[in-house]
Amino acid sequence: MDELSGKLQQDDQTPRVFEQSSELTLVRGLLLFLGYVFLWRVSALMEYAPHASLWFPPAGWTLAAFLIFGVRALIPLAAAMLLTTFWMNIIYDAGQTLTETLFVGLLFTFAISFSYGLGAALLRQFVRFGVVRDLPVMVMSFLALGALTSLLASFLGTQVLLIAGTVSIFDVYTIWLPWWIGDMAGVLVLTPLFMVLMLWRQPHLSSWVRTLRISTEPTPIYQFGVKLTLLLSLLYTCILLSWWFEHRDVAFAVFFLIIPQMWIAYTENALRTAISLGVFSLSLAIGVNIFDLGESAMVYQFAVTVIAASVYFGLAVPVLLAQNQQLQLQAQYDYLTGVSSRGYFTELAVDELERASHYQYPITLLMLDIDHFKRINDTYGHAVGDKALIAVADVLKSQLRPSDLCGRFGGDEFLILLPGLTEASGAKVMARIRQAFEYIAVDGLDEPISASYGMVQVEPEETLEEALQRADQGLMGRKRRR
Repeated sequence: MDELSGKLQQDDQTPRVFEQSSELTLVRGLLLFLGYVFLWRVSALMEYAPHASLWFPPAGWTLAAFLIFGVRALIPLAAAMLLTTFWMNIIYDAGQTLTETLFVGLLFTFAISFSYGLGAALLRQFVRFGVVRDLPVMVMSFLALGALTSLLASFLGTQVLLIAGTVSIFDVYTIWLPWWIGDMAGVLVLTPLFMVLMLWRQPHLSSWVRTLRISTEPTPIYQFGVKLTLLLSLLYTCILLSWWFEHRDVAFAVFFLIIPQMWIAYTENALRTAISLGVFSLSLAIGVNIFDLGESAMVYQFAVTVIAASVYFGLAVPVLLAQNQQLQLQAQYDYLTGVSSRGYFTELAVDELERASHYQYPITLLMLDIDHFKRINDTYGHAVGDKALIAVADVLKSQLRPSDLCGRFGGDEFLILLPGLTEASGAKVMARIRQAFEYIAVDGLDEPISASYGMVQVEPEETLEEALQRADQGLMGRKRRR
């Protein structure tokens, strides 16, 4: 409670992510180009069918690049897509001329860049205009746009293959679904991790983390290693079982791995969670390729996307809990002094009065007012006045029992409820409090702090409002006699 004042005064106006595109230098552009080509080659090595990989990391790389760098990312990505088109022509021995391959490459570049560029632009605009303000809404927006943009990319991509004559109209219906799910898996799993890599050591990264309130508190690395090892061991157990029994239904066991992956999400920070998702998906793709489980590839693809979506929502749960806790603290406690707010004090006091009436024990109400507080503010400034309020509240908390209630009624007035004490016993408590006031020292204040009070023992059938009115009358009477 001592640090409550500082916590509740933290500025809630955090910078918006993606307000401006990051600068794309020549080196970063080259890294974007090389990264796309490398990831494309990795995914090509894990194909379980022509034009179909279990997941497609370049899709996540492309969306991340457009999110971070905006339209500036188009040139290096377009160059990489053209290069991979020529490379693909060689791999599949399409027999196209240089001009035909260039034409197809340009169409393919437009299809992919338009799809993911559009998705990135929409998400950036959602953030810029305040549609997306926190992590839970960001997760929902990212998942929805990731699914839709990858669907658009797969549709346009298959149309390019159809125009190029690489596939027939009948092949399109069998290719587009695994293409879509593979691209979606790459987008949902890897885009956040690639964004962190692209923003590494840039001020935008800390702004992004602050805005979304993502946890960055690390745990010991060995604990993360144990969890990741357990996850991968269970994964390859599922893969081996699927290979051994040669039955497609066994592949559905991989969905149960959402449990250890969620364990990582709840106990590790966001970066390590993203890393574990990436390692899990890569290991799954390698396992499917090694053990030739292409018939169950669609099951594994859906598993990757479902687990990724669940993990991102899992990351949002602690954020929601923290936000709810902060709102609860703001509603229940005074932001400056840390004692109960007026509303929360009233709520607790009403319950306490009902118990006192039911069990027939005495209860005393104190209303305390700092003497000449307006003069303190006017003479020494509001900063000194705030320090005086904090000092008074600290004295009250130190002199009261855990069962006593203390709240700030407003301005320089405090309320104290003393369950189980008669008015005579309450007078002794008040005497200790007034004596403790004599030892208060506030920086910048050259006069002692004193207080007037009104005290009543609440009658069995008396309401809180009636008791407050009597205590206020007693307080006003003491003030007039001073």
